[in-house]
Amino acid sequence: MIPLTMLELHIQAQATIDLGANPGSALRGALYNTLRAMYDTGAKVQSPDDADANPVAWLLALEDPSQHGGKDVPRPLGVRPPLSSAASKLAFGLAFYGRAREQIPMVLTAAYAMGNVGVGRGRQRFQVASVEQVDFLSGARQTIMDADGKQISALWSPPPAETYVEAARQLEGKPLTIRFLTPTRIVQRGKLCHHPQLRPWLQRLLERIRRLGELYTDDPPWVPFKELLNASETVHILKDKTQWKDMRSGSRRQGRTTPTGGFIGEVTYSTVPSPLLPWLVVGQGVQVGKSAVKGNGWYRIITG
Repeated sequence: MIPLTMLELHIQAQATIDLGANPGSALRGALYNTLRAMYDTGAKVQSPDDADANPVAWLLALEDPSQHGGKDVPRPLGVRPPLSSAASKLAFGLAFYGRAREQIPMVLTAAYAMGNVGVGRGRQRFQVASVEQVDFLSGARQTIMDADGKQISALWSPPPAETYVEAARQLEGKPLTIRFLTPTRIVQRGKLCHHPQLRPWLQRLLERIRRLGELYTDDPPWVPFKELLNASETVHILKDKTQWKDMRSGSRRQGRTTPTGGFIGEVTYSTVPSPLLPWLVVGQGVQVGKSAVKGNGWYRIITG
């Protein structure tokens, strides 16, 4: 599986921080701009081995001209936006995949500096109150940095593959409920999927896991696509409480906005074959579909 380090940043301001209709995009944009101002070397990065040449581009703008279907590749950094986008105190997550863990000190330095620039509507300034590391499987957490930016705890190692397998065992033999917390945008054969049938988004998830492993780890997971996708054909939806949420995200680089909407809400599937479950468990950490780096495709398996 993908070595994954999950952090949660707690921020506070004297007035309301309003991240607008697309909080993940607002946070990603503010963080990217701060990183560029502080650390961008200007070098173009077209290889996953070029992190030292320009760590900012490696994290958030890596391009691969040989990539099938386009030059953009999955980013090794994912955003978990706050589910309430307007308050004086907010928390948001950052997920680091594989070797991106090495860039955590740089990203956190930029996050503290980002408070002086501001974020969201009106560029509201804020302070980072603390940074926590979170184990998204067990819920365990520890504070690793305080309000002054002082490190007070060492990072835990990423969960091993066996942890995901063990979590998957608890889900065997019963219907599976998944809550899509942020818009999940899945494209299948050139068409948008407006409902969460399992096979299309499972395929996108498996492709994402494989590609993240190839690009950012030394030991990419082997993904038995045919076996897993065939097994998914036995799964059907028992209850669908999802809805479609339209969203758009602006890009200064492209000079235009692009649609980022997708389905959100809960869906309950019939019993899911055991081989699929560890991949669905790890998907809670890597997210799925378009614009994951901006917070899309974040879901949670509901166990109780």
